[in-house]
Amino acid sequence: MRRNVDSVELTADGLMSRAARELAPRADELIADVTRRLRREVPELWSAPDLARMTSENIAEHVVGVLAGLELGIEPSDIEPPPADADRARRLARHGTPVTAMLRAHRLGQGVVLDRLLAEMPPRLTNDAELISAASRRLLAMTTGALRCRASLAAVITVDVGFACRRTELRGAAGAW
Repeated sequence: MRRNVDSVELTADGLMSRAARELAPRADELIADVTRRLRREVPELWSAPDLARMTSENIAEHVVGVLAGLELGIEPSDIEPPPADADRARRLARHGTPVTAMLRAHRLGQGVVLDRLLAEMPPRLTNDAELISAASRRLLAMTTGALRCRASLAAVITVDVGFACRRTELRGAAGAW
């Protein structure tokens, strides 16, 4: 009887890498799934054409980045967010989009990607329940860590935007005298 996981991939990390490699050629489908979910559940990200375009770019960068990172076995905490992430978050905040919407979108997008990764594992890649369980726990731990990092970034940006708005208000008030 032939195992359908390479010997190198008999670890949770190896299984995650293989699932990401299998999904990578279908990244466009995954991006479309995430986009549909966010359009339905976080409509404020699509309220203006420039926000919609920015959100679509963000989804594509994150999906491709996550798949590449998992395939290469890179720890999510070691992956630099796309350079435009902070600017995008600032732009959303300036449009009045609450931080909670940004965090919710990130969590929902992660959920779609996580579901697809987990669906890749059995029976195509392995039927080993312990290995699938270990990979699932590892993926959940990774997504939890990524959400914590995202929440920290969102909080910093919100404070930054709040200070910038307050400085603008103060300058306007000083000019009125």
